[in-house]
Amino acid sequence: MSTSDDSTYFKFCILAAGRGTRSTALSGLHKALFPVGNRPVISIILDRVPKSIPIVVALGHKSEQIRSYLLSVHHDRSFEFVQVENYLGLGSGPGLSLLKCEKNMQCPFIFTSADTIVDEDFKFSAIAKNWVGVSQVSDSESHEYCLVSTADGVVNDFFYGKNKNSYAFTGIAGVKDFKEFWNGLKQGNIIKGEHQVLDGLRALNNLHTLSMSWLDTGNDRAYSRTKSFYPNDLVVEKKNESIFVDNGSVVKYFDDADKARQRVQRSDYLIDCSPKVSKVNDNMFLYSFHEGQRLSDVNNERQLYEFLLDYHQKFGKNRCKSDSSFFSNCDKMYRQKTLDRIKQYADGPLDKISSVNGIQVSAVMNLIDQVDWEKINEKAIASKFHGDLQPENILVLSSGDYLYIDWRESFGESISVGDMYYDLGKLYHALIVSNSLVLEGNYDIFIDHDLSKAEIYFAVKSNLIKLNQMLQKFCLDMGLEYRHVELVGILNYLNIAGLYGTFQNGDYGNFLFLLGKKMLTQWIEEGK
Repeated sequence: MSTSDDSTYFKFCILAAGRGTRSTALSGLHKALFPVGNRPVISIILDRVPKSIPIVVALGHKSEQIRSYLLSVHHDRSFEFVQVENYLGLGSGPGLSLLKCEKNMQCPFIFTSADTIVDEDFKFSAIAKNWVGVSQVSDSESHEYCLVSTADGVVNDFFYGKNKNSYAFTGIAGVKDFKEFWNGLKQGNIIKGEHQVLDGLRALNNLHTLSMSWLDTGNDRAYSRTKSFYPNDLVVEKKNESIFVDNGSVVKYFDDADKARQRVQRSDYLIDCSPKVSKVNDNMFLYSFHEGQRLSDVNNERQLYEFLLDYHQKFGKNRCKSDSSFFSNCDKMYRQKTLDRIKQYADGPLDKISSVNGIQVSAVMNLIDQVDWEKINEKAIASKFHGDLQPENILVLSSGDYLYIDWRESFGESISVGDMYYDLGKLYHALIVSNSLVLEGNYDIFIDHDLSKAEIYFAVKSNLIKLNQMLQKFCLDMGLEYRHVELVGILNYLNIAGLYGTFQNGDYGNFLFLLGKKMLTQWIEEGK
């Protein structure tokens, strides 16, 4: 649906200066870049606008994140960036941000907040009249929005409060009579501590309503609801990192800038294995999207074994010196990291469960005390490493080559030398629990009301069972210990459980912790 049949020239303005304090889903990331459908909100907004239309972006909070992302990923568009200095405190707000863009928009324009997604059928390709976007909201939610009083499709006024059968202002409006709008906006009335856009809209004659389906991402509840329509189904979500596949690029975001920097540096050690990466900003890098089949979807046993031989050729054969720094990093990656990560579970309610799927389990610290950490270090094989060797991170290209993506930033303090067993352990853990099946909800956890017993269930992909059989054969052929690979993989479940405290209400993290305890118990018993 188009906003008009006319072809009036206009600009499109995105208001992205605010902090977005109501959104806490991803630490350190601007709300305009929150992922929906594996792409940032701002990219979904741009989908509704022809590429010939100039885009004006009001920037303030974390401005470099947005500027660099748009210039790196949407290099096929024309952007005009306007810096808003006063994006915090009394008098700031969307009205002030828009007013700062006045010089850039001496023409008809459409403006939108950076946390609003409208129905994909809408294509904002022209402006023939002044209009505001409206959408009906429930009685219980009406007090959260600016409401619109309307008659016969024309706006009477804007107001706040709880009201039945209400229409909310979606944060999107089309302004044909821009001079009248700017004169009205300069009145600068403060509403709820902010300079709103309402003075400009009220200055327009015959302001029409435009009904639209609307999804809000401006607060945690609304963002969660939006993701039910646009699921992020590439990886299991974490609170401090994200991935986008957008306009031919794959973009990785990390709240920890050191992780982003080290991953870029590490790409120099993976020249023949991984895609070429480019820095976007301190917290992001990108590489070109490559078509290919994920190893997790390969069902050919020969090709599964060929992958292991390819890994050995590119990584395992590249042996390095096992010096004191290597063994220190092994201690960091195995013993120290495990002890640090399980603290949040030790002696807690989940740790006091004594039976998992009928297997008697003791407290996690008791299990950890039975691990021979010195032997783990002794068995370690210093080599070139990937660091996150999961089947989802291996692409089989049409040429038959393998592309290794989403590598780990370091092994302890080293970005060049890791333990081959760490890679194989990561592979093993992902063969037992598939990320793609987890994303589809193919696991479950049941805990007795007295917190003494638990049952966990999960689906296993048949081709990954085959890959596990190939892994056992590979270890036998190469003189490696498959049982040691199992131990490293099991420890990884305990290590990563705490990273998923917010994913699916923490159920996945709890599942991993109980699975890790069960499997470690069985591994210890089998060795007696």
